[in-house]
Amino acid sequence: MADEALDLLSTSESRWRTLRASGREWRDTALASQAWHAQLERKRVEGQNFSLITLQSKTPRAEETDEHWRLWIAEPWRRATFVVSSADVDVVFHGATWWSNGHGVSRTNGGALNSGHGEGPGEHLVRTADYPPLIEIEDVAAGSWLDRQTLEATVRIRRGLPRRRGPGLHGLVIGDADEILLAIDRERGVILHAASWFRGSVYRVLEMDEVGFDERLPSKTFEISSLPGLEWQDVQLRRESS
Repeated sequence: MADEALDLLSTSESRWRTLRASGREWRDTALASQAWHAQLERKRVEGQNFSLITLQSKTPRAEETDEHWRLWIAEPWRRATFVVSSADVDVVFHGATWWSNGHGVSRTNGGALNSGHGEGPGEHLVRTADYPPLIEIEDVAAGSWLDRQTLEATVRIRRGLPRRRGPGLHGLVIGDADEILLAIDRERGVILHAASWFRGSVYRVLEMDEVGFDERLPSKTFEISSLPGLEWQDVQLRRESS
């Protein structure tokens, strides 16, 4: 079953043509911060050099956060809605071009390859091909999630690996998780539920509460307009003028 789980993660994006999903991201903020700082300390010990900018907020930090996200994919179109710093973000992609509304601003990259944009937490449940070399499976069993057959895999992060380009496991765990529980869809290979543990407790849950595959998504799914009274701001033009 361990080999099956790794194969599912490696080939997930070849197992569906369209995807419609919604879900939630829950965090224990204090424990998540500890896991994050443990990761930074490990990187320092391993000799990695980086700078970290910390922003101070006047708003007291909640003990827990529970934020919802949605994701639609019908290549070359993608759409995602999610929360960033308590504000809703809505972004549509067509290939390399994106249009995004959030924090009172409407922006686009005009197709520039050097201006990226995230797709929210949900993308880390469906973009799974990079995960297998980064994890060790300790235990796996048959299970179910959302009335779908799954492989319930308990995994650990591999340590001491050479530095790799790309996000790796960061978006899935955001910290040095001691252990991760994954519910992997046994037909489609996406992760339906991921729980990250640190020092004996769960600090982050990223999961789907609804999912559909190979549906015909209406074209209006990917229609987006700038915020009322605003025009699209080209992020490239803003960079060149600054």
